[in-house]
Amino acid sequence: MGTNLAVQRTLSLSEGNNFAWILENYFPGFNINIFEKARMRKGWRIERRTDSYSLIIPGFFANAPDEIKIALLKWAQILVNNKFSRKDSNCSIKSQIKDLESTIYGFIRTKIGAVGRRTIYYPQVKFADTRGKKYDLREIFDRINNEYFDGGMECFLRWGKGKSRTSYHAICNDEKGKPYHLITIAGVYNLKNIPDFAIEAVMYHEMLHVAFPPIEVGAKRNIHHRKFREMEREFPHYEKWKRWQSTKRR
Repeated sequence: MGTNLAVQRTLSLSEGNNFAWILENYFPGFNINIFEKARMRKGWRIERRTDSYSLIIPGFFANAPDEIKIALLKWAQILVNNKFSRKDSNCSIKSQIKDLESTIYGFIRTKIGAVGRRTIYYPQVKFADTRGKKYDLREIFDRINNEYFDGGMECFLRWGKGKSRTSYHAICNDEKGKPYHLITIAGVYNLKNIPDFAIEAVMYHEMLHVAFPPIEVGAKRNIHHRKFREMEREFPHYEKWKRWQSTKRR
């Protein structure tokens, strides 16, 4: 499974094993440039050039557990070996990619939401306007909150930028250091042709992250654990939403 790529390891040492050590010991023959960006927070990506590939990651991954570093490199290796094609990959490969991304996103959420790591001042002002092109997030949230969570959940809400595709929940600090929940709904849902069941389903999904936090299973942090999945499937339009999502990814 080797690839003929240039090697450039620029990450600082972490408390555990660094990427260079993990590449040599877990991925012999797989060479890839790895760069960290201090200001990068929410994702990661591979950049492909004429004769090399680079894995671009947030700076905090330098101190990630080995499990997360291995997941990142395995994700990159699968995509490189499949020529970046998800659509043409078999179900097994797609499932591996999905599981790896779930693990990586779980780690990112803990870093974005960790108390003391991210401060957004005056959220009551910054997130006051929740209106979108068709939906007001506050109206959607309040309706689901009353129907499924007995009205007891408190969150700030915002739309993601542009055509962003990832919705997520984070725990942030206000100006006094007090933590609060923030739900961001992907920008692709901020369109006039989005059906009611879709915006309600994605909001319900993110609210479940508040109601049912991640659990630790050994060294793995599971954000979509059994209880979470059980509750998610109780949403009346769950299957309809999943089918709708699959058509949007094509």
